[in-house]
Formats: sequence, structure tokens, C-alpha cells
Amino acid sequence: MLLSFKEGMEELGRRVCDGCEDLESGHGRWAVYSQAIKDENEWPGLLELVKQEPDEAVASSVVVNLLELLPESRRGDAVAVLPAGKIRENAELRSREISVLEALSVERAVFDESNLNIRGWSNWLQMRVAVSARRKEILGALSTAGSTKRIRNTAKENLRLLLLSGDRDGR
Repeated sequence: MLLSFKEGMEELGRRVCDGCEDLESGHGRWAVYSQAIKDENEWPGLLELVKQEPDEAVASSVVVNLLELLPESRRGDAVAVLPAGKIRENAELRSREISVLEALSVERAVFDESNLNIRGWSNWLQMRVAVSARRKEILGALSTAGSTKRIRNTAKENLRLLLLSGDRDGR
């Protein structure tokens, strides 16, 4: 039996969120969604509800948060529940950026430094890489060409710590 959006939200709320009662507001629904994101078993039903979510900003937030948890092979399904337009384009971009972040974090990842086009990366991706990278060439590139002072300083500090740790190969 297909549930209405309201019934589906109420059912999801009962399963994942004690005390989440105001499902009429975006904030109330976000409270339910944010709990459901944490439970992989809820993801299929969650995406069905997001298709019907009346607040595009809430729908986008759910999908973007879920993208970081989904395997790459399932990210397209999550993005597809968003309506065509800017919010779907933003989610597609974040999905690609997460793939870049994952590729750069793989131990012994092989890449050509000339393909390290950080100027084309969003601030979100640059900061995430500056925080998580353990490769000196990546951190070096971000420390000089990162788009904000915060990104450059974070990369410089992490490069300094990497070199102090004795991992001079930057692996």
C-alpha cells in the first residue's frame, strides 16, 4: 500500500526519531531525515520520501548528506530523486567531488600532478582534501594555490605535520 507523504513521514518519524513531532515544518522533517540518514536500512524509503519533499532545500540537504555515506555506484540514484535544475546540479557536483576525495585518499593512489586541477575544485573539496590528504604533492599544491587563506594554511600545517612524522614520501 502506498503511503501519502504525510503518512510516510509519520511512519519514518516513529521508527527513527523519538520526540520528532512537528512534521509540518522543514525543521521538523529535517530532524527525522537526519536520523534516517544514519540507518542504512532506511535509505530506500528515505529516498522515496525525498522525491515528494515539498521544500527543495530540505530535499537537497538530505541527498547531499546521504551522498557521503553511499557507495559511488548508488549516488546517482540519490541525486535522481531531486527535481531537475540547480539543486540537482549541485548534488551531481558534490557526488563527483566525493569521488575525487575518495580517489585521492586511496593509499598508493597513482595520479599525475599535472592533472591536479585544484583551481577547478570547490572550496568544500579543497578544504576536505587539505584536512585529509597524506600526499605531499597534493598538500603542497593546496598550500600555494588553495582558493582561501584558510585552505592554504590548513594544507601548509598538514604538510608540515606530514614531514615531521617522517613520512617523507607523502604516502
